[in-house]
Amino acid sequence: MPALKMGTLLAARSGFGCYVPDDNTIHLPKFSVTTLAHEFRHAWQTQKRRHQGSEEDARGWSVSLIYLADPAFYRRAVERGLLFYW
Repeated sequence: MPALKMGTLLAARSGFGCYVPDDNTIHLPKFSVTTLAHEFRHAWQTQKRRHQGSEEDARGWSVSLIYLADPAFYRRAVERGLLFYW
């Protein structure tokens, strides 16, 4: 399971968040369940050696997870322009 670090310089540079395979860490500038799910998928991609670095796979998986967990939250996020992939 990857570690999670909030508000790091690396996260600030990326603006959104990133997964660093070298130390198995997800960096987020601020907490976002959608970004966390997206970066977690990148960690899974790396560990399973599947779709490594695939943004389309990570986006699709993370928004699908959000939709399954809370369809109303998902719809509100889409309506407010907070999800860029659906």
